[in-house]
Amino acid sequence: MPNKHLLLLILLLSLSFPQPSSSFSFFLQNTRNILTTQSSLSTFHNVGEYIPPYTTTFSSSSLLQMSSTSTSSSTSTPKINTIVCIEYCTGCQWMPRAIWMAQELLTTFQEELDEVCLVPCFVGSNDNPKGGKFAIYLNGKLLWDRKSKGHFPEMKQVKQKVRDVIDPNRNLGHSDVSKEKEEEEEEEEDA
Repeated sequence: MPNKHLLLLILLLSLSFPQPSSSFSFFLQNTRNILTTQSSLSTFHNVGEYIPPYTTTFSSSSLLQMSSTSTSSSTSTPKINTIVCIEYCTGCQWMPRAIWMAQELLTTFQEELDEVCLVPCFVGSNDNPKGGKFAIYLNGKLLWDRKSKGHFPEMKQVKQKVRDVIDPNRNLGHSDVSKEKEEEEEEEEDA
């Protein structure tokens, strides 16, 4: 159901413009598109689920009005968005750790990451019934879960896991560990 206040605003604007100007027609058309888009979207998502960045859908005629370039000549492949989500338990007060990790990832992967989101998990929720949740996802795929690993990750481990997905050939400098050393650490964790 569209927002009643927005519909009232549209009605008032339409009364103040007896002969609709092209800019007002453009406004009405885009408002109709936005309302249609918003009403078709679900308002909830599963925690850890990949959520694309917020976008507004315009009809092709609106797109042509906004841009002087042709949209049909575009032959490039669409860019895949890279999104990191950090879920943290609010009851354990792990927000500062989540913020620090988000800042480190944004600093290290300035060009590669499109979004880093922090997702608070409340104690007693379906995803965090007993508290203690701290998980890191990259494009919806779990990179680290504190409960299953038994401890928080070191920042260099998180950077390496993100790097291995985004750009495996990239050198992380002092945060980089040789593959042999990394495999030894994983074997020790599994034991």
